[in-house]
Amino acid sequence: MMVDQGRDKESGDEGFAELLAEDESQTPYQRLRAAKKGAASPLWMNDLHHAGTSKEALKEQHGVLYALFLAHIFFAPLALGGVLPWTQNLFAIGLLVLLLVWWILQYGKPLFWQQAIRRNALAVTLVSLWLVAPVASSMPIPATLLAIISPAAYELRLFTGQSGLLPHSLAPHQTLENGLMWLTFLSCFWLTLVLVTSRKRLRILFYCLVMTAALQSILSLLIIPTLQTFLENGENHFELFGTFTNYNHFYGFLILALPIPCGLLIALIRSQSGIRTKPTTFQNLLELFHGKLGPLSFVIVIIALSFFAIPSKIATISIAIPLFLLFLATLLRSYRSTRERQLLPLLLIFFIAGLSWVSIKTITAPEMTEKINTIETVSQWPVVKKKIFDYIRTGSGGGSHTTVFSLYHQNEEFSHLKQADILNIINDYGILGLLFWLTGALYCLVLIFMGFLKRQDALMRGALFASLASLTGILIFSTMSYSLFTLVNGMIFYTLLGVGLVSLNLPNRLKRNRSHRKN
Repeated sequence: MMVDQGRDKESGDEGFAELLAEDESQTPYQRLRAAKKGAASPLWMNDLHHAGTSKEALKEQHGVLYALFLAHIFFAPLALGGVLPWTQNLFAIGLLVLLLVWWILQYGKPLFWQQAIRRNALAVTLVSLWLVAPVASSMPIPATLLAIISPAAYELRLFTGQSGLLPHSLAPHQTLENGLMWLTFLSCFWLTLVLVTSRKRLRILFYCLVMTAALQSILSLLIIPTLQTFLENGENHFELFGTFTNYNHFYGFLILALPIPCGLLIALIRSQSGIRTKPTTFQNLLELFHGKLGPLSFVIVIIALSFFAIPSKIATISIAIPLFLLFLATLLRSYRSTRERQLLPLLLIFFIAGLSWVSIKTITAPEMTEKINTIETVSQWPVVKKKIFDYIRTGSGGGSHTTVFSLYHQNEEFSHLKQADILNIINDYGILGLLFWLTGALYCLVLIFMGFLKRQDALMRGALFASLASLTGILIFSTMSYSLFTLVNGMIFYTLLGVGLVSLNLPNRLKRNRSHRKN
């Protein structure tokens, strides 16, 4: 009897040790202390072990919710890029229901706070606190406080004869809709953190994004021959790019999507460090088109063809800059892999060729290039400069810039001007709001960048590479164009932000005939 109890205790300790999260930075002393704590594990942990629940079973739970989450990501671009109001509400409700169901099913159970949330609590908090901005903007506040926060908004309320408790936003209904949009984006962020709990799910998520990008690219290549007709007729707004109704929205989607198959390629290319005989060029080509690498390379070519089919210097520069910076970052890695050294220079050459192609298009198709440059270079800044400085501190309220714009420029429609995402945040939430939003996003990027320098696992490096390139590229693009804060691009942006944090904590791949942890 005593022997059985001793065995149960030992097996319970082993089960608890298996459930401990992987941390590459842990010292042997820290791992020893964590193992000793297993003797005092909670009762629910012992129940799980005796019930036969393993670490992998805990990771793979809520598979239906994860499949529905992938369906939301895949079908969001098909709904005309998510520009229709009913599609925005539909996806918002769907994602919120998934998050609520996960909360109900997971509440009170083990690993309620996933390790990606626990270990990156500050980053998750900074990103999630952005919801305070639209909520605070729509809440009624005393007029005296409004006069301090936004004198221009207070003067406008006095001019219209309003008094008492007043919301800071000049368009409260639009601010509530804007808050629902942000809640949709953050739902993708939270669902990524709590559902992507294993390497398998991370790969599936990336393949889902790759298939979505490939479908949009193929559709856009089929539609692009009709683009010249629209340009020759003097049309500045085209019918469809893939299933997107806006040129800038489509390019923002491609900027987010293009680095993802490149990251998978980094993860799949077989390292040559353990091979004594250097392979020939022909063997490298055979390996490139063997197995999963062939279709993946083909997808990259399809997306790139769609990307360069229309000459856009802004979009090309936005994706070339982060790739170049990541190439430099590879030189700073403590563990230099042949994967990045072989692939990233090829990517740089590819995008330099893309810039050259844009220049050639400028010469060979001047009318087409002139039309596109006209759309890209009409700036919102000279028109709404006075409005921005009137509401420079806290803005005029989320989603209100289209309404307030007519007070400053009545001779031209707002939709005919190029909108920049950064300018829109300043318009809606002011400089303080912009700094608040950038603090969370940039802090996450710093964590992802540090993880990219340190992690040695191929899949994690590929995921961190894709997150860094996509997020940095779209942030650069958002300073010159309106693309990030649309339904589809916002969902993918916050999903990749969550993927970056998840990739910091997922364990390395288990090696054959070798223990995963060093004793």
